[in-house]
Amino acid sequence: MIRERTANGKRHQRPAATNTCRMCAPLGAVLAWRGIEGALPLVHGGQGCSTYLRRFAIGHFREPLDVACSNVSERAAIFGGGEVIAPALTNAIAQYQPQLVAICTTCVVETIGDDVPNLLRQARTRLRAQGMDPIPDLICCSTPSYGMTHVRGWWGAVTSLITALAEEGNEGGLPAADAPLALFAPLASPADWRGLRATAIDCGVPITLVPDGTESLDGGPGSGIASLPRGGTPLASIRALGRHASWLQLGGADQAKAYPGPALAARHQVAGQVLPMPLGLRASDAWVDALIRQGGGQLGELTKASRGRVLDLLADCHKTLKGARLAIQGDGEMGPALVRFAHEIGAIPAVLACDERLSHDQRDALAECGCTVVDDADYQAFREVVAAADCQVVLGSSRSYPTCRALNLPLIRVGFPVADRVGSASIRHLGYDGAYDLVMRIANTLIEEQQRASVGYMVY
Repeated sequence: MIRERTANGKRHQRPAATNTCRMCAPLGAVLAWRGIEGALPLVHGGQGCSTYLRRFAIGHFREPLDVACSNVSERAAIFGGGEVIAPALTNAIAQYQPQLVAICTTCVVETIGDDVPNLLRQARTRLRAQGMDPIPDLICCSTPSYGMTHVRGWWGAVTSLITALAEEGNEGGLPAADAPLALFAPLASPADWRGLRATAIDCGVPITLVPDGTESLDGGPGSGIASLPRGGTPLASIRALGRHASWLQLGGADQAKAYPGPALAARHQVAGQVLPMPLGLRASDAWVDALIRQGGGQLGELTKASRGRVLDLLADCHKTLKGARLAIQGDGEMGPALVRFAHEIGAIPAVLACDERLSHDQRDALAECGCTVVDDADYQAFREVVAAADCQVVLGSSRSYPTCRALNLPLIRVGFPVADRVGSASIRHLGYDGAYDLVMRIANTLIEEQQRASVGYMVY
């Protein structure tokens, strides 16, 4: 059911979705595991599901991305997938020699009720009987798309690394005092992940970035042909997470054990903090403050200068941004973060189309910004609400382009996927540098629209 809630509390219901904004949960899991060194994602489901994931990931990152598949057939869909997962593992390990095979599930596998952890135990016994030694680590994550979005799949995959691989602390169960800060990064761009690491280095805080797709999803050409991309968080660092002194999670739900930070706290008594996605000035301030407090660092000069540039830019273009009506399409994390950011810079976030259902508290908070929220949205509902809201600019993924074309509105491409432009891996959203880029892109787009609409616009 598509639900709409406006700022004045009125609601409108539609019986079905047309071209939903939601994307498959296994997609997020595959992208997260791609940020782990030596990891090979394997989709337990149909061949079409794995092709869908590769199509969106390759279209966005412009990098080769192999995803193994168990190729569930009609027979397996009826009698269970146990007969296909062991051969799939055998073939994948033989061809790629991974350190880790990470299995995510599709809707059909979840519907028939395959016990994937038990199937993996049986497969491990079968591989050992075949003489395979060593056997790579095998982990799994439940990712039914009818129950979660690609962002939930991302966090579920990262959490599965904690539950399956993180080891106990030092003697007595105490974390190592000199261990780096564990930083659980949200689904963003490689440029964003590099920015998070650069901020930590500037503030003097050693971190373990989990996952780390800066090279594996945006690397240069290497020497020779490799079956798996270089880069990613080493498995040794994943195993050592239970010995870390603290952690920060940027995004996700607070105190939910289905997320990596709270899972690490519950299983290994490692203290930490969940923060909103650091998109915008206030959220970036919170991230830097928590980084310094948890990691024992101090405010770096480069970070301080970056914040100053954001303030200067806001002063430069406040007349352009003030009162500008923006429509936003995004996932359950980036969408609300963009609404708060738009409100922060003086614009009016008139519409948000979100790919999942938001809580009442979330919708009420967004309504205070004057935002019409369409949660669990589709693009037909998004087009109707944007047309009625007199918006000037749309912020969203490339999937919003047909809406913008129909309404003759400019599209500022953010989030995932951005498949109709090159350089998507370099789009910055997070931290002070991300805030600077977003402010500049929004302001320049508004100025360009003013030039296009005004015959007498002067250029000095």
